[in-house]
Amino acid sequence: MKKIKLFTCLFLLWGISNYAQKKNFEVTSPNGELKVSINLGDKIYYSILAGN
Repeated sequence: MKKIKLFTCLFLLWGISNYAQKKNFEVTSPNGELKVSINLGDKIYYSILAGN
């Protein structure tokens, strides 16, 4: 279930990025244990941090 939510979140960020000027995005879970960073440059780079 968590993978589906993460995929949905990444897909929404990708869609928003088509309209945004900003090239870097960060999303953090409400409890702060999961953080997703997306960098849109010549390619799409992402990182997922869980816990510490």
